[in-house]
Amino acid sequence: MTKFSFTVEWAKGTKKDLQALDKQTQRRVFAAVELLRINPRPSKMKRLVSPEPTFRVRVGDYRIVYQIEDSRLVILVVRIAHRKDVYKNFK
Repeated sequence: MTKFSFTVEWAKGTKKDLQALDKQTQRRVFAAVELLRINPRPSKMKRLVSPEPTFRVRVGDYRIVYQIEDSRLVILVVRIAHRKDVYKNFK
């Protein structure tokens, strides 16, 4: 765990993905993203197989896919979607 707080950046379309969810799920996802600011590598994080170092965390049936830029202390939220849809058309 790091003593620095990371900044969260949202990739194009991820805020729209978040707004499409019901209010309770939005709160849970947003709370999980806020926890990532403090600890971007929680124990339940999984690394995805992709050219860029990309990770995911679970929030119920939803997944938050993100990248960590340690040099800038930035977390880039790449995608938020239901587990059945999150990896479709994922680059």
